[in-house]
Parts: sequence; C-alpha cells; structure tokens
Amino acid sequence: MYVVKKRFGRSETTVQEFLDEKNAEHFIVEKLREDERFKIKDAIYCLYEGADLHREFTQKDIPASTGSAAGAPISGGQGQGQGQVFNPSPLNMKLTPGGMQNNWKDVPKMDDDEK
Repeated sequence: MYVVKKRFGRSETTVQEFLDEKNAEHFIVEKLREDERFKIKDAIYCLYEGADLHREFTQKDIPASTGSAAGAPISGGQGQGQGQVFNPSPLNMKLTPGGMQNNWKDVPKMDDDEK
C-alpha cells in the first residue's frame, strides 16, 4: 500500500492512499502541476511504501508536458501564449440614457460665446 503525504513547512499531512505505485506517482505529478498553477513552490510530496519513505517529489520532478489529454500543459501550449488575454473595452458596453447621442463626433461644437 502506498501513501502520499504533502509536506509544507514543518507539517506533513496524508493526502491519498493507493494500491499501485504508478497511480500514486501520477497523482503526485498532477498535484505538483496544480501547485505550480497556484504558485506554491515549497510543497514536497512524499510517497511512502507502508511506513517507509519510498521517494520525495518537488517541482523539479514535473515531467516536460507533451500536450497529452491526461495533463494540460502548464505554459499554454495549444495556441495560447501568455500574452493573449481577452479584455473587452468598457466603452463598447457603455449604457446611455434614452435621449443621449451615442457618438460624440456627431455633437455640434459650441462657440466660446455659447458656453
């Protein structure tokens, strides 16, 4: 039986138990990717075989992403770079009262005497 524990600082908590080592390692890699998305860098995952420490996993142990369906790539490798963000302009969605003109270019300019 394999036990996955998360060590953060001085505390260590049991996260999950597995019957198969490969499933436990896959779970740890997914948790490390999740921690990376949330920018948690100090967490260490420990894989215990019974009561004995079998292996420790850190952020350095995350395998390079191949774009498989099992794990989404961290750096947005499917055509989405880090700089591509959808930000609609608030001016396009501006609410105006019923009698106002929507386009300020159509407003006639006033002379200084009329002001």
